[in-house]
Amino acid sequence: EFAKTLIPELFKHNNYASFVRQLNMYGFHKKVGLSDNSMRASERKNKSPSEYANPYFKRGHPDLLWLIQKPKNTAGQGSKSGKANVRVKTEEVDEHDNDDYDDVSGARDDRSRNRQLSLVQGGSIMPKDQLAGVYRELQAIRQQQQVISNTITKLRREHEQLYAQAANFQEQHTRHENSI
Repeated sequence: EFAKTLIPELFKHNNYASFVRQLNMYGFHKKVGLSDNSMRASERKNKSPSEYANPYFKRGHPDLLWLIQKPKNTAGQGSKSGKANVRVKTEEVDEHDNDDYDDVSGARDDRSRNRQLSLVQGGSIMPKDQLAGVYRELQAIRQQQQVISNTITKLRREHEQLYAQAANFQEQHTRHENSI
């Protein structure tokens, strides 16, 4: 149903395999549940809807969308015809699975392609502005963590004071009852 209704609205075809190939090409990979490959599920022909994820495709983070790019062929990669070898996954996707994802179309701009690369670590390349953004987010998280830590310390102190005050009132109440 997904291939018949939603894919033709957004793409020039209704070929589900091509749709999945495109997802894979841009770094989206199928999320597999624990019970998806179980014998019992296959006996009952329970086919759960497929869900595809990309680490840079997150709700509320449109600033990460420019990182979703088609991988560039380097010398030595690809076949003789110049096309990259792509493994195709053919599973059904439920249209409700896409509720967690934002629309990717038109999100990347030319500036994202021209960003200077500054960090190379373990074969991965991180653009300078992305690294600065990660650093800013880390600083903000550290500040939030400090505020939370200070609040917890304050609450513990107040709790100890209230506990001591309650114990004091209980002792006074007990003395008062014993005196009557």
